[in-house]
Amino acid sequence: MKAQMINVTYSAYDKSGKFVSSTIPVTGSYYFDPGDTISDNAIFIVPQGEKPDVSVRSMK
Repeated sequence: MKAQMINVTYSAYDKSGKFVSSTIPVTGSYYFDPGDTISDNAIFIVPQGEKPDVSVRSMK
């Protein structure tokens, strides 16, 4: 799976007591490109009431 990175801005006090804003990259989600394969178990999170729209082919 490939990571979908997003930048998150947060505010906090630094060591000198000054209130500063910083931005850090965080992993927001993971995704598959068309044609990618999964060779292990996977959990798909989808909106409530929906099912993942995937095609699966066993390589056994």
